[in-house]
Amino acid sequence: MFIGDPGLGKSLVTLSIAATVTRGDAWPDLPSHSQPAGSVLIFSAEDDPEDTIMPRLDQAGAVTSRVRIVKAVDEGNGRQRHFRLDRDLPRLE
Repeated sequence: MFIGDPGLGKSLVTLSIAATVTRGDAWPDLPSHSQPAGSVLIFSAEDDPEDTIMPRLDQAGAVTSRVRIVKAVDEGNGRQRHFRLDRDLPRLE
C-alpha cells in the first residue's frame, strides 16, 4: 500500500510494478532473473479504470488481460462501498 499526498507518483510506481508482474520481467535489483508472468488485482477508489488506470497500464507496457480492477463492492439495493479486506476476502475467491 502506498500512502501520501496527491501528485507524488504513487499511481505511477504502483502501475509500473503491475506492468512488471504481468510481463514477467526481471526486477531492477535482479535484472538477469526474469519471473513467471502473473496476474494483478488493483483496488482503486479514486482513479477511473477507463480513463486513468488502463491507459496508464498500457503506457507502462502491462499485459492488461492479466489485470482486474475492483472499484467497489455491491451491497445490493443499488448501494456500493469500498472493498474491505477484513470483510470481503471471501468475495475474491
